Amino acid sequence: TLIRVPVRLGDEAFSEKTQFRIRGMAVLLHLRKKNIGAALVNEAMKKLKEERVELVWFNAREVAFRFYEKLRFSYYGDLFEIEDIGPHKVMYSSIKDWFANERK
Repeated sequence: TLIRVPVRLGDEAFSEKTQFRIRGMAVLLHLRKKNIGAALVNEAMKKLKEERVELVWFNAREVAFRFYEKLRFSYYGDLFEIEDIGPHKVMYSSIKDWFANERK
């Protein structure tokens, strides 16, 4: 689900005016390690670029940190707990940086 959010994350907010938050993205266990998640993220980023979004962010589960690191997302802030789900960190990428590094 892609949700346009005009919010800032505390005093050290992202400066980009057009931000999207990705929520509720997951791949079923038996379908993981088949590049489905990476393909979903890539398609979302293409669509958001078309819509002139500047920054994408989300709350990443601790178990997925390495997956998002491989996709070149960065961390913002400290580890926090979401009740009944587990530890998370905010991760983000500017659309400009995503596509500048796409083929490196």
